[in-house]
This record gives sequence, C-alpha cells and structure tokens, in this order.
Amino acid sequence: MGGDTKARYYLVAEAAWLRGCYLPAGLFSRRVLSNPPAACQMPGLAGGRSEQSSLFSTVLGVRGRNMTDVRLEGDVFEPYALLKTLHILLIATWLGMDFGTFISYKKMRDPSLSIDTRKQMYRVFALIDMGPRSSLVLMLTLGVALSHMGSWAFAGAGGRAFAIVTAIVGILWVAGLWHQYWVHEALPDNPRPELHVRAQKVFRPVDIWLRVGLAGGLAVAAVVSLAGAEGPIYADWLAWKLILFAGIVMSGVGIRMFLPAVASAVKDIFTKGSTPEREAALTEGSRRTVRFVYAIWVLIIAITWVAIAG
Repeated sequence: MGGDTKARYYLVAEAAWLRGCYLPAGLFSRRVLSNPPAACQMPGLAGGRSEQSSLFSTVLGVRGRNMTDVRLEGDVFEPYALLKTLHILLIATWLGMDFGTFISYKKMRDPSLSIDTRKQMYRVFALIDMGPRSSLVLMLTLGVALSHMGSWAFAGAGGRAFAIVTAIVGILWVAGLWHQYWVHEALPDNPRPELHVRAQKVFRPVDIWLRVGLAGGLAVAAVVSLAGAEGPIYADWLAWKLILFAGIVMSGVGIRMFLPAVASAVKDIFTKGSTPEREAALTEGSRRTVRFVYAIWVLIIAITWVAIAG
C-alpha cells in the first residue's frame, strides 16, 4: 500500500468514526452500520460510492464485502439479535453443564459409595452430559446462520443454502444424540427395541466421522481465509473462532476414543461389584479422557475471548 493511499484510508477511517458510520468492535474488526447516514457519503473522495465502500471494507477488516452488506445494527427483536442471544446462552449452558458433568462423574467414581448410589450418580452424569453434547451441535448451527446473516462469512445464495443445510443436519444430529441417550440409558428390566439398538450402532460411527469432517472442514476454511485467499470467511476473528472450535470438536473425538474402556469398567463395577482391579481400570480410562475435557474448557474460554475482542 502506497503512502498516499494509506493516508487516504486513515482519513476515511477517521471521518467515518467522527460521522458515526461504524462502531469499534475490538481487536479484530470494526462493525459497519447497515444504513450509514448521508454524512457518510464523503463527496471529497474520488470514485463515488463504490470506491468509498471499498475503502470502508478495507479499513474495517471485512475483506471483499461491500459495507452495505454487513447487517448488524437493528431492532433487538430481529432474527439476528435473537439468534445471537441464543448463541451466547449456549456458551453458558455448555460450560456450566460441563462442570456439572465433571463433578457428578467424579462422584460416581468414588469407591466409598454404595453401588446403588454410584448408579444414581451415573444417571445424573449421563443426563447433564447431554447439555454439552447438544450445545456443540447447536453452537455450530447458530454460528453458521449468524455468520451468513451478518455477512461475516458464507455470503450469497450459496451461503444461504449452506446455512439451511447446516440447520437441517444440526437438528437431525441433535435428535440422533438424544436417541443415543435414550437407548443407552435404558434400565436393565426395560431394554429398548432391537431396531433402536441397531440404529445406534450405525449412528455412532456416523457421529464420529461427522465430527472429524467438521473439524477438518472448519480448519481448512479458516486457514485459507486467513491466508488472504478467496475463502468463505471474511472476518479474521471469525476464522480464529472456527480454528478453536475445530479443536473442541477434535477434543470430543479424543474423549470418544477412550469411552468404550470407561463404559466397560463402569459396567463391570455395577454388575459384578467393586474390586481394586476394576476401579483401577476405571481410573485409567478416566485419566485418559480428562485431559480432553480440560482442553475443551480452555478452548471455550478462548473462543469467548475472541468473540468479545473481535
């Protein structure tokens, strides 16, 4: 960027700030008003409105987007504001219920408790764990919708179609997760029909590969966009969020790698009684999974910081 052009960019930014054309939004970006006032037309700039839009887009960090495409300011009851509220609440639900899951699971592992008490704690743990498991999928679904609606990413007709498909897949995915809970948490004297059991045997690998594909796709899209190529993400802060989110997804996959050993140890203790060997097997499986739980907590906090700073 030449000195004269750079100077003009700074003048545009300063004038825009003074005339109320955008709001600062943090370290990674600034927000452009959806309907900039007439004072933003800046007749002193050559090239008319198209050049002014280009200058605004460059200064405000929204790569390749016309400033009028960024739709952020509006009525608090518009769909964007409502979905954003749900998106924020899901973070609190996710992290808070994950803490509850961790505490109830730790209590379930206590060998000093009776088997019946440990079974009850396991049921509490399994139910609370559905909060974080559902939140991950819903966060992705809402995030894609918000990114499209706010023109942060996935713009145009293709982006709209992608948001719709993501919403449909997300709803089916959450339904599959709750069906999995319903099948696996059945009481011994009330087993689920064989058809549902077989369906879950199919769903489990699908769930794992969806997570792997999701993490890889998000990471690639984010890196390509950050590299300056024509990627689908126009805001750097959103690209960093997606990289962190991919890390959360892969941490969840890591947990699932060791879940069979944990489930086997729990089943042995509940059906055959507690022995030092069975408790040791449960402790070892738990030790392998807990590192991924800690990673998820750190990544959720990092995503929250990026969202606020961005």
